Amino acid sequence: MSRYKKVLIVIFIGLLIFSLARAILLITNYDTFSLYSFGDIASTFVGGIRFDLSIFLTLFSPWIIFLLLPIRNIIFHKIILWCVFVEYVVIGFVLGTDVGFYIERGRHITNDFLLLGNDLGYILVLIPSYILPIILVTIVCVVLGYLWSKFVNIKLKPDLKPMPLNFLIFIIIIPLLYIPIRGNLKFTPINIIDAFDKDTTLGNLKLNGVFSIFKHNGQGVIDLSQYNFFDNATAQSIVDNFTVSRNKCNTDVIEKLSKKGVNIVFIMLEGIPAELIYSFSNNNQGLTKNIDNLSLKSIKFNNHYAPKRLSISSMQAVLTGIPPISTLPVIGIGLESYFTGNIGQIFVDNGYNTILIQGATRRSSYVDSISKSLGFQQYYGKEDVPIILDYKDNDKAYYGWDYEALMFLLDNLDELYAKDKKPFLSFSFLGTTHPPFPELPSEFALIDKETDPYAGFKNTIIYTDWAIGEFMNSIKDKPYYDNTVFVISSDHSVATGVTTKFPYDQLVPLMIYSPSMDKTVDVDYITTHLDMSQTLYDIAKIDNVSKVGSLFCKDENSLAMIFNGELVTMVTGDGHASITLDKIISSNLQDNSTARLEGFQNYLKAYYQLIVSKFKK
Repeated sequence: MSRYKKVLIVIFIGLLIFSLARAILLITNYDTFSLYSFGDIASTFVGGIRFDLSIFLTLFSPWIIFLLLPIRNIIFHKIILWCVFVEYVVIGFVLGTDVGFYIERGRHITNDFLLLGNDLGYILVLIPSYILPIILVTIVCVVLGYLWSKFVNIKLKPDLKPMPLNFLIFIIIIPLLYIPIRGNLKFTPINIIDAFDKDTTLGNLKLNGVFSIFKHNGQGVIDLSQYNFFDNATAQSIVDNFTVSRNKCNTDVIEKLSKKGVNIVFIMLEGIPAELIYSFSNNNQGLTKNIDNLSLKSIKFNNHYAPKRLSISSMQAVLTGIPPISTLPVIGIGLESYFTGNIGQIFVDNGYNTILIQGATRRSSYVDSISKSLGFQQYYGKEDVPIILDYKDNDKAYYGWDYEALMFLLDNLDELYAKDKKPFLSFSFLGTTHPPFPELPSEFALIDKETDPYAGFKNTIIYTDWAIGEFMNSIKDKPYYDNTVFVISSDHSVATGVTTKFPYDQLVPLMIYSPSMDKTVDVDYITTHLDMSQTLYDIAKIDNVSKVGSLFCKDENSLAMIFNGELVTMVTGDGHASITLDKIISSNLQDNSTARLEGFQNYLKAYYQLIVSKFKK
């Protein structure tokens, strides 16, 4: 038998082990998966091979490389093949444990596997209770080991090719292993989020526990029990003391905007702080004339904060209402294994068409897969958007051209409305204002780079503001315009050109515009992106209470949280305090009493607990 055939057999057996685990998962959870057709299950099994092959080659590639080496040494090959067998046993153990975990918890193991060390003493005590299964597994391993020995002892077929040719073949094959490890030919490799392209249940069947553990490993140990600080009733009571109850919301504002079947267009700017927008800061730089004009007939939130200076964290906050807790994975890199609320699907279930567009490439930050996991029906990235204007270098806009993205959105909204007249929910994540800043047409390069070190950023803001103006002017003539609410915000602020100090440099613009409004409504209480998902449900009159509050359910006592690892800065109307779950780091609050600071700590604990309590355990 040739070494190439032996390698193919090694890979085939590995994939067989993963497929067997998937079949056992299917059988043991038959009630869950019986709702799907045979075609859905079959395609999920086929789709799972991509994840199986990726993690298998990641873990077994050293042995495969050794087996492919053109070395004619029988003992060397036998040692490598027995190493392969040992790893098969370990992989089988992990997959078996994962199936049992799924039966109990309804999700795959992630970093939970790393927590076993915390309970090692307890596990050792349990061993005598499982002595029979342990003996049976040992016997199976011995029998499989005996069969494996037959394979190991099959002699390698003499290779008559010249040694230089064998090395050339080896050099050609090794890089090819990298492609299935990445799982695609795109910029970013496959991740957990890519399994959830239809729904959560089939996504879990497509995944395997080894892949899930490996991809979560970089997120740190995730022990959800660490967030059990109070009984749930006490935790809810603590949070309620810091929030406005649903029956005391600003119903006047809600009624101006909300109704069944209203269209929602959400435009998320990239990195533009409130300080650089005149209507939010009274600066005289004249960068945002179109946004400022819109603000004259908008609800304008003057103290709105992003939770973190990171786009994906803001996307997570807006779309899920979940904060960037330091010990939890972010959306696109594991959060979807815990979280079950899919905003796109909720709107679809309430009769909406849904679409998500981002200026960057489809795969950037896994947003293509995030959109699917959240239930959006359509998703587009930079590759899909045709260029309209005459730019000097299209490719230098690494995060896309905002004008083209918005015009592309408009074309798609027209098609959606013409198709079935259903209301729509659209999210657009723009990107031209993301560094490195592209060279703009001359009509937008109004600020001289020689006199202003931030000219590149500010000129892109002028361009993006113009693009929004063109979009709004074009959409005014559409039959659905009068029934549409427009939400414009920024994912986070940047330090570029900003003079305010932390935490007020984290302020971002937020306005909600409706053709039915005739004046500005200024909202001065503190709000945050974490309030956004419930606000969208309120606007559409969808009966779904998310994990956090609504923009319309705030008052002068409301606060925002800015996250930096374990450190959380609580921003209030009279200052801010930086705390962790067990330490008070700093405070400049007017009321700086110990009782108040400890109250903030208890709020943070209770808030985390209520967020995590909604997760799959």
